[in-house]
Amino acid sequence: MINKEFKEYMELENNIDFNYQKIKERTSKKYNFKTLFNVAAMILIVMLIGVGTNKLYAKRQWDIAFNNFQNREREFTTVGAKESAENGYTEYIDMDYVYQNDIGIKVDSLFITDDQFEVNLNFKFPEDMKLDSRMFQYGYLIYDENNNIYGFYTRHDYTSKIYVSKDYGYDYLKFLFKELGIDYNIKDGIDILRHNNFSTQGPISTNDGNIISKVSMESSIGFPKSKKIYIRLFNLGFTMTDSEIKDGECNLVEFEDFRLSENAEWIFEIEVPERMYNRETINLKLAEDITNLKIDKLTVTESKLLIKATMNKDDEIEQEDVKKWDDFNSWDKYLNNKVYITDNEGNKYTHLPASIINLQNKFYFEFSFDINKNMIKDNKFYLNIRDNGILYTKELIIDN
Repeated sequence: MINKEFKEYMELENNIDFNYQKIKERTSKKYNFKTLFNVAAMILIVMLIGVGTNKLYAKRQWDIAFNNFQNREREFTTVGAKESAENGYTEYIDMDYVYQNDIGIKVDSLFITDDQFEVNLNFKFPEDMKLDSRMFQYGYLIYDENNNIYGFYTRHDYTSKIYVSKDYGYDYLKFLFKELGIDYNIKDGIDILRHNNFSTQGPISTNDGNIISKVSMESSIGFPKSKKIYIRLFNLGFTMTDSEIKDGECNLVEFEDFRLSENAEWIFEIEVPERMYNRETINLKLAEDITNLKIDKLTVTESKLLIKATMNKDDEIEQEDVKKWDDFNSWDKYLNNKVYITDNEGNKYTHLPASIINLQNKFYFEFSFDINKNMIKDNKFYLNIRDNGILYTKELIIDN
């Protein structure tokens, strides 16, 4: 039976890691953070499937041989990034579609900072191909020349009846890592490899068999400085589902999966422009310390401002029953009133969705804000922290 978190995830299914982070935010003294980390990770688990005839059924593919995996169709393309006069930090790429199984894919643009990665992917499908652009998804693996894993995703398999095994459905990615010579601790699993802690995938435009989709990833630990980015795309398709709500639970009734690309895989190599490779993050600090606040990281890049810090838990969190936070809106309202940023013009900035909270011992948070390097140079900004009803407001300044 699909639990409440999975129901909410289905409603936001293109936002791959949204529930992953939201569940972290809801961690309280009644929950173990490591346990919730595993529960959240299970929501992201998917497996490759096969579909036959028009009946709704699927076959689990547990025992895919590695030799067969290596013999799959692949196409390798090297593209040179092209300077854009229109946008100083988005790299627009001029290339032709790469076709397999009558499906063409090309990379339109690239954006990289220490904490943000975005790529626009352009898909072209045959006119007679059955396609649901709203439900369209694909698997991807993004890494650099040193095999640093930016992030990965495998398309959802609604035929799976098991959502609790962390290894369930990761076979394809495991084979890719073996092929690339990337080692990882089996006990920790493959999730430990990725640099991103939040990602989304979804169409930004659709028109007559043409879909432009964006992959966006955020990282609180920081993306590496890379000279080349590799993008592997596989398992293109969509799933039509029918669900029902019974006794407050969301249950999958019917499904039919359409795997559009069969076993084909597209591999793109992109040279990272010098301005992205030589990027510099600005370190910030408070003009004055705030009592009980320990800041581990306070930076601003071309895309956002990030703070990682620890403070004591409010009495409100310690005393209130955890059920108070079952409503995400109430929880967000509380957080937005506890930690936020203001500027000298009176504007208020609340944290972006890519946030992490751990309340196991103290109040640990990783928040990002829609403030970039250029804004810091032109305005004054203030960190606002509310601790047990007392509001502390201190100016953010560049740490030279």
